[in-house]
Amino acid sequence: MAAESLITPINWNNIITIISTIVSVLSMIIAIWQASSAKSYREQIKADIRKISLAKCTQKIERILEICNDLPTSSNNIPRGMKVTVIIKDINSQLGHSIGVLSEIGADKEIRENLVQAQNVLHSYEKKHIEGSIDSDDVLKIRSYIQDSISTSNTNLYNIGEEQ
Repeated sequence: MAAESLITPINWNNIITIISTIVSVLSMIIAIWQASSAKSYREQIKADIRKISLAKCTQKIERILEICNDLPTSSNNIPRGMKVTVIIKDINSQLGHSIGVLSEIGADKEIRENLVQAQNVLHSYEKKHIEGSIDSDDVLKIRSYIQDSISTSNTNLYNIGEEQ
C-alpha cells in the first residue's frame, strides 16, 4: 500500500503544478530579458536618429559658413552685380531652418544659441548694408558664431554614442 500512496492522482497534480510554476517563472524571466533588450534597441534607434539629424544640421551649418565667405566686409568692396540682399536672405533662411531643427533644451542648446546670435548679427549687418555702412566685424562675428556651432555640433555628434 505504501507504494500505491506515492502515485496517487493528488501527488501527480502537485508535481504538475510545481513544474508549471517553474516554467511560468522561467517564461517571465525570459520576457523581462527580452523587454530590456527591446528598450536598449529603442534607445539605440533614438540615438541613431538624433545622430543623423544632427549630422544633417551640421552639414547645413557648414554650408552657411561657406555662403558667409561671399558677404562683403566693406560697402566699398561690393563687386559689380553682387546682390548682397540675396546672400543675406539665403543665409537667414538656412539659419532659420537649422535653428528650427535644434532643441531649446538639452545637448543642442548651445548650438542653437550660437546660431540665434549669428542670426541677430546678420540682421544688424543687413540694416547696416541698407544704410550703406557695412561693418566688417559683423561678418567676423557671424562666422565666429557659426564656427562655434559647427565645433559644438561635432563634439555632440561624437558624444552621442557615449551617452548610452
